[in-house]
Amino acid sequence: MIRKGAFYILESEAEAIRLLTEKAEELGRLPHKRDFPKNMPGAIKAELGPWSRALEKAGLKKVSQTYLNRKARQRAKRKQSQS
Repeated sequence: MIRKGAFYILESEAEAIRLLTEKAEELGRLPHKRDFPKNMPGAIKAELGPWSRALEKAGLKKVSQTYLNRKARQRAKRKQSQS
């Protein structure tokens, strides 16, 4: 992790996942953005995507069925438009 002024730059997805899992172990629950120093959630999101997807990629949260359904609809629509 590199700190440039008030901002954090993570070197890899693995580092972002490590930060999330360590914080979850420390807290005993899913970490919230407010549990991290200012600007760190932005660095995590830059590596892993939106907060919910970041928690899913870290294996801390089950992928929501709503998200899976939306992705399936998008794939079907894309496939239909290509036909």
